[in-house]
Amino acid sequence: MVDVLVMEDGTLEEGWIAVGFPFDTPLNEYTALDVVAHILPPDIMVAGLERAPYFADRPLRHDELVFTWDLALI
Repeated sequence: MVDVLVMEDGTLEEGWIAVGFPFDTPLNEYTALDVVAHILPPDIMVAGLERAPYFADRPLRHDELVFTWDLALI
């Protein structure tokens, strides 16, 4: 399961992407980033994503990895 949330205020974009996985799946950060790279638009650099301890305003679940980004809109 993948959840994506993007918030804009006209000059700044902030986003989160959560990759959920079954408990017995050997998913790690690098595998999750491979999935994320195929989902996000190309202007969001996967190398610039940061691991996040929350998804927007909710805490991280035990079965997901969450990444976040900030992007200045020009």
